[in-house]
Amino acid sequence: MGRAVVGVVVGLSLAFLSGLAIAGEGEEGGAGEVASALDEFLAQDGLTGDWWGVRTSLLEMGIEPGGEYTYDFTWLASGGANPPNRAGRYWLNLNLGLDLETLAGLPGLRLYGAYWDMGGEYGSADVGAWQEVSVIESENRHQFAELYAEWSFLDACRAKLGKMDVSYEFAYSDFTDDFMNLCEGWPPNLIGMPTYPDPACGGAIFYEPDEGPQFALGAFDGAGSEGAKTGIRGVGTLFGPPSAWYCIGEAGYRGELAGVAMRPYAGAWFHTGDFEEFSGRRRNGTVGAYGGLDLTLFTLDGGDVEGDGAAEEGEEGAEAEEEEEEEAERALHLILRFTSANERVSGVERHWVAALCLTGPFAGRAADTAGLAYMYGDLSDDDAAEFAHESEQVIELYYKLMLAPFFSVTPSVQYIVNPGGTEKNALVFGVRLHVVF
Repeated sequence: MGRAVVGVVVGLSLAFLSGLAIAGEGEEGGAGEVASALDEFLAQDGLTGDWWGVRTSLLEMGIEPGGEYTYDFTWLASGGANPPNRAGRYWLNLNLGLDLETLAGLPGLRLYGAYWDMGGEYGSADVGAWQEVSVIESENRHQFAELYAEWSFLDACRAKLGKMDVSYEFAYSDFTDDFMNLCEGWPPNLIGMPTYPDPACGGAIFYEPDEGPQFALGAFDGAGSEGAKTGIRGVGTLFGPPSAWYCIGEAGYRGELAGVAMRPYAGAWFHTGDFEEFSGRRRNGTVGAYGGLDLTLFTLDGGDVEGDGAAEEGEEGAEAEEEEEEEAERALHLILRFTSANERVSGVERHWVAALCLTGPFAGRAADTAGLAYMYGDLSDDDAAEFAHESEQVIELYYKLMLAPFFSVTPSVQYIVNPGGTEKNALVFGVRLHVVF
């Protein structure tokens, strides 16, 4: 399925460009028209454009269609469990949002659903690491992955109910999405959290003003710890069998300190399911904690993170505001995070992340990002775990090149020390292709 979709995307693009060329050959000034049409095409937010105005009409009605395709290719050059080896995996996400305030006059209410098709080769098995080399590793499957209602109320409050990916709401950093390694975005010791490829049913409530203290609390189906594939299920396992709950709470703050934008946060979770300890015994329930900090260290070219609001009226003012926004996007961000879990059931007892993300690394390339991350996994000290090494460490470097608003290419290199606590140090090269439809 993944290769087929890639073929369709490439074919559509080539067909479009070929059509422009053919159309331009028979007309005077055709080269200029082709260049203009190409510029217009490359400026689109999505590969498929506005659908002759249909997409804009739908959005105005409150109907929000969306879709994206991600393909991660990795090459284990040396080390690991099975070198050398290559692997490719894909994720197709087709989604639809319904703004019920616009559609039906229901203030703050929105419905969202998503269909996922994912799979490919499980390259992380060749590396043998706890910290998987691709965030979209999955067995081959297709599923209605998310379906929830979301209600925004009282300005700063929000509630969600239904089937959802919890990792986008808790222990989440604003700046880690472009890293390829799974554990930059989702540490290996957040045991049982319902996330890709297995979202789950549940509910959460949030208090999240633009500035100031923030709080979040959620409870979700924890049947995934019992082997249930909640991504392909509905509410059947929410109350069992198998009956288990994943509950999580988080408190944080969003604001500025001495002119530096910051978001510290901390949280804790507990899972009521049964877990197998390294000793072979079954354990009922486990807990964990985490904390993190997102900092915008500085902006480039003297830009203000939020913009200084000094734009003048009229077209010149609008242009100044756009330039201001682009300049504001060029910034260096620091990401710090710590997570902890029970050493008897988690191979990684404690996990640390320290990363830098540079948005707009070059003038005129405000949409590009570059990142460098160091991840340290303190492996379980449980005698029954029998690890040859005390830790597993990962260094990742990437550069995301935005070739168009709808298409990006992200080369990446990862160096993994002591994969799985038992294997030789591994060198992994990768590239990500991402298309927004």
